[in-house]
Amino acid sequence: MNNKAISANELRARLGSADPASAQREALLRRIVRPNEGCEFGRRHGFAAIHSVSDFQAAVRVSRYEDFRQDIQRMVHGEAGVLVSEPVRRFFITSGSTALPKYIPLTSSFIRDKWQAFQTYWGMVRGDHPEMARGHLIANFSDGSQEQTAPGGALCSSESSFWNAFGGGDRTGSYPLPREILKIADAEARYYTIARILLETEISVLMALNPSTILRLFEILQRYADLLEEDVKRGGLSAAMPVEPQVRQYVVARYQGNPALAGKIKTALSAPHPAIHLWPNLQLMICWRSPMVRPYLDLLDHPLGDLPQRDYITMASEGIIAIPYEDGVSGGALAVNTHFYEFIPEEFADQEDPPTLLAHELHAGKNYVVVLTTSGGLYRYNIGDVVHVRGFLNATPLVEFLHRTGHTSSLTGEKLTEDQVARAVRETALSLRVELRGFTMCPVFRPFPHYALLTEMETVPGHDLLRRFLADIDRNLGRHNVEYQSKRSSQRLGAPELWVVPQGSYAAVQQRKVEAGVSDAQVKLSCLTRDPRWCEQFEVIEQVSCELAA
Repeated sequence: MNNKAISANELRARLGSADPASAQREALLRRIVRPNEGCEFGRRHGFAAIHSVSDFQAAVRVSRYEDFRQDIQRMVHGEAGVLVSEPVRRFFITSGSTALPKYIPLTSSFIRDKWQAFQTYWGMVRGDHPEMARGHLIANFSDGSQEQTAPGGALCSSESSFWNAFGGGDRTGSYPLPREILKIADAEARYYTIARILLETEISVLMALNPSTILRLFEILQRYADLLEEDVKRGGLSAAMPVEPQVRQYVVARYQGNPALAGKIKTALSAPHPAIHLWPNLQLMICWRSPMVRPYLDLLDHPLGDLPQRDYITMASEGIIAIPYEDGVSGGALAVNTHFYEFIPEEFADQEDPPTLLAHELHAGKNYVVVLTTSGGLYRYNIGDVVHVRGFLNATPLVEFLHRTGHTSSLTGEKLTEDQVARAVRETALSLRVELRGFTMCPVFRPFPHYALLTEMETVPGHDLLRRFLADIDRNLGRHNVEYQSKRSSQRLGAPELWVVPQGSYAAVQQRKVEAGVSDAQVKLSCLTRDPRWCEQFEVIEQVSCELAA
């Protein structure tokens, strides 16, 4: 399908299928089951005898990544024909809920499926915002992933690094930031250098998956306004920025001084909505818009004003979920022509063998856990993402991402788990000999999104030890979770705080739950919560902040 020749309205019409059941049956049987009858998994599960969706569900059980890990490891070591019949071209590496990374196999069919979803998305964006062709699309702010070679010889990388080589799925854009800039190791220097270049660039679209990235750009513009003005005026890049020689040479060669523009920078930054003054042709911002990142979007109201915003594709390394088709909303239409989808009602998410619903069986206003089957070799895979059905486009469900299942939290993509928090806190407490009666990490949205660790201590130590305790927890969280480390290093996630509560606080909370009718055996206070109001049930007697880098 050549999406370049199709209007945005035609793409929307195709996206909102009037018969998602037929589209899903076609995706499953013709594009996934039939081609993989001869692989080991297909033979083991009788793919040749599968002729309906119900046949497939009876033959294959709902699984997690760990159920596939052994087979995927064989593929990583070069064994062919395990989960798929066609060759595995490479692997995406992504962090999992355990300490071990996940390897997601890529076949040509899987890449094609994702690419077509990207083309549908970008076709609608370009159709709805034709003026974006007048300027540059800024689609990435870092490219720190290094390619690895698997034991079997296949290349491995993050998904973002792979697609960045193809313009993020949109080859019609123009990208003025070379990889040398995106690979600057020092996060402050990288953002500064990007801001320096963008001040002399005609921008039509600002895009980053995390809205915190866009917010960080404007913070750098404000913080370094004087230095940026001087750089733009005289040309080149400030010696105060620790960048590689080739980066400095690149900036010096291309940006040799613009006094007229330099004189306008501070005026633009002091305006109510600086973005439209810095870049008069700016048409759109693209980033996640799920409820979890709402605090960052609120903070962007000042720099962006009423600039149109569009959610990016709801997706993971394992597959596409929803394709947004309009501005200003969270989520989009379920990509019924891309993969095969099933849904576990959220209330049954923890069951060993949960019931599943198909796309045409979903109900508006309900929450579901997504189960994916793709042409990349993941079958009835519980991806662990909870989505909310907010309506329908024709008969196709409109879904938005809410959160991960279980005790997890992700303010800006860090995907923090309860296990990671528990390990980091307990290791730190043991090393510093701090005795804890209870602790919970809780999201805090103001003045900038970060976490607070509520702690009840046997004996409250001095302020210096409390600061060290908090700093060590921050570092240990980064050691257990590379995404947390990345978000903290780039300052897209604020430094944590330590909130000390009086002795007996956790026992009082437990007692209130028992009095409310919860069995004493079932009362368990989590080490991590997604609820920002959870901390309101505690009195805080001491508050410690830590601005040390992660």
